[in-house]
Amino acid sequence: MFGMVALSAIVAAMLWALGLPLWHSYSTEHHVADALNHVAVAKLAVMEAATIKGGFAQVRSNDLQYSARVSGGPYVSRVDIADGGLITLMTRNTGAHPDPVLVFTPLPSRGSTGDIIWNCQVFLGDSSLVPASCQNQPIPSYTVVPVSTRGATVSLIP
Repeated sequence: MFGMVALSAIVAAMLWALGLPLWHSYSTEHHVADALNHVAVAKLAVMEAATIKGGFAQVRSNDLQYSARVSGGPYVSRVDIADGGLITLMTRNTGAHPDPVLVFTPLPSRGSTGDIIWNCQVFLGDSSLVPASCQNQPIPSYTVVPVSTRGATVSLIP
């Protein structure tokens, strides 16, 4: 009887030791994915400005008349838009250390559809903890600098 209880305790400890890291990874990915949903409003503001101004090169952060309050959610620290339409998402409370910082770069399509391709890169944090849509993205031909290191920023979250 004692042997069966000890064996059960050992099996439970092994399952806990293996399952806890997997659960942590899953929940962190879910939190980052939830934060990604809050970038949609910033993308819309950039796309509208690019349409009006005649391209992403003409988009200036201080020209954006974006004043709506955006709910940041529990996993968003801030969302910034820089010149050229570069969007930086700084996350919080995701369970990752450090919390990921993602950079979205708008790239015009090369086809006739006029679609906008958003290149997503992990600037800070473990790229394995972000959704697949932001992993292994091709690096643009220019250097991506997060908004927080530039002079002009537009904070979408108060």
